[in-house]
Amino acid sequence: MLCEGVETALSIWQATGQEVWACLSVSNIGSAPVHDYAEVIIARDGDAPGSKAEGQILRAASSLATRGLKVMMANPPEGQDFNDVLVNEGEGAVRSRLAGAAQVNPSQTETRPKNLAIGSEIEIAGRVRKDLNAKYGRVVHADGVFWRYCGSEWATIPNHTIRLPVHAYDGADFTTAAGGPSRVKLNESRVNSVLNQFAALCADPSFFDAPPTGINCASGFIRFDAKGVPRLESHNRDHRCAIPCPATGTRTARANCPQTRCSLVC
Repeated sequence: MLCEGVETALSIWQATGQEVWACLSVSNIGSAPVHDYAEVIIARDGDAPGSKAEGQILRAASSLATRGLKVMMANPPEGQDFNDVLVNEGEGAVRSRLAGAAQVNPSQTETRPKNLAIGSEIEIAGRVRKDLNAKYGRVVHADGVFWRYCGSEWATIPNHTIRLPVHAYDGADFTTAAGGPSRVKLNESRVNSVLNQFAALCADPSFFDAPPTGINCASGFIRFDAKGVPRLESHNRDHRCAIPCPATGTRTARANCPQTRCSLVC
């Protein structure tokens, strides 16, 4: 595992016991001498979407991926790092977010000036979808909002987090129907239009309709078989649960919880 700071490295080592390198800068992550490893996980900081720091970490990930490595990206909450996750949520939350790391495709980590074919809202929406899928894994639009998997649960993506990747295409070059050069000019109306198309591309209205029977807790997912026997599993995006239930008791009552999206609640 690769990360930027010593505190992050120590936090991950404490939670997992696995080998972690503190690279001391983002540029060092991209040039880390990981020649003997087939797979690396970058435990990034929670930089704001569209920020300079995010561009740097994406370039570092792309640099590793183009060397033939399988590169996974683990994300803490925005504005935090994995030391914050350890302090605020505990070792289990660190492990869950690392387990939820999404693979980085070098073709999806474009940080150079954007180039488009025709500059339409539909084309931009498709590119934004690739950008966010590269960062978060699959992005889903359900119940009127966008969702991403955070390592232990599916969480809604804040409005500004969705809009900023669209802003990155303001000024992108494209070729007009007449064959001449032009540049994208975005305003609020066009950004909203792109987001509408993006929602259509990510739409899965029934995504949360049939989750497995169980409880999504901070320590994992408690699954119940047909006889009601519980079994603790590691968090997984396929559980399709939202906020983890903090409870640790074993009594359960059958119900539907709209907040955690579990089929059972303590």
